[in-house]
Amino acid sequence: MNEKSRKIIVQYLTLSGLSGITAGLLFGTYVIYLTMWGGLSLLEANIVNVCYFLTLFVFEVPTGAFADTYGRKTSFVVSLVIASIGVGLYAVTRSFWWFVLAECLIAIGRTFETGAFESWMVDGLLEAGDTTSYKNIVSRYESVIDRAAAAFGALLGGFLATIDIRLPMAVEATSLLVLAVIAWVWMKEGTISHFRPDHWSEIITNAREGLRKARENSAVAFVLVGGFGLMLAVKSIDMFWSLRFRNVTDYATGWIPFVFMCILAVGSWSVGKIGKNISDRNMLLLVLGAMGIFVLASAVTPILGIALVPFLLYEFPRGMWMPLKGRFIHGSITDSKTRATVASSAEVFNHFAGALGLLLAGLLGEYASIETAWIVSGIIFLGFGAYLYRKR
Repeated sequence: MNEKSRKIIVQYLTLSGLSGITAGLLFGTYVIYLTMWGGLSLLEANIVNVCYFLTLFVFEVPTGAFADTYGRKTSFVVSLVIASIGVGLYAVTRSFWWFVLAECLIAIGRTFETGAFESWMVDGLLEAGDTTSYKNIVSRYESVIDRAAAAFGALLGGFLATIDIRLPMAVEATSLLVLAVIAWVWMKEGTISHFRPDHWSEIITNAREGLRKARENSAVAFVLVGGFGLMLAVKSIDMFWSLRFRNVTDYATGWIPFVFMCILAVGSWSVGKIGKNISDRNMLLLVLGAMGIFVLASAVTPILGIALVPFLLYEFPRGMWMPLKGRFIHGSITDSKTRATVASSAEVFNHFAGALGLLLAGLLGEYASIETAWIVSGIIFLGFGAYLYRKR
């Protein structure tokens, strides 16, 4: 590892950590904010988030091509500014349609970051002659730092919410703008990822080329199917855990996300430590199966204090998914010019699955029960894992 690659790694992990703190601010209070302060029903709260995922679905590939065309640093900074506006809307409004607009803006900001920030780091290291460090960064360190930072953010967000339920939103919006300034001043665009076309036709060309390479990439196909199942299942857990467990103890919306983000971080760190002789593909299958088992165990346990245990254990294999997926995808990409587009392509249908999962969770939560929604999620995890196992 040379000095240039070391600097890129420090920048990337620092910015990831700061992003994680801002994201964690809302982990324990977001759904409570929508339902108890915003006055939305469970179904309405989920529909707000359906709009988020449908926006991701529409904008993912175009913004990935934007990053490949105009630069990954520029795309990352744009993502922070747009997301800040969206979160700020949440802090100053109180209606269903304003919440929808806020989620759409946050989603657009997210798509400018997806693939771009990670590709900036990978190509920067490759340009510096470091061909191996990115594997550990993608597979372990980034997720560990991001989730440990989010754990701190969750504690802070829970505390701020005791002062004013809108305060975590306001602090996150401000923090994202500050982070955008830091990124703009500190990050440097590398020659590999720095393209300045004269017109938008270059974006279209990069998008088409990236999609073609994504279709030919078996790792992308595998992640598309596995990610589709995961996103279809995970939304009921994400949306309902705070409502189900908020009365387990005092300050549950602060310490529960702190604990599960720490477990997520441990899960991420374990990638590379567990199953060294098992391929990334098979490890991803095991992760889907383990998540299904823990979610089902939590759903069918009537005593909430005991049901909390398998819910927290579920976060360990979930923490392994993202770093395993990132290592699997980036290890299969050989052309740096379209890296962000190919990486974004692996996310597109996952966003559509997230929208479907939210609708399903909202309907089950509204007309059946939260536990029923979780049982269905556990079955989906196991079903998609079994399907991919048979197709491997």
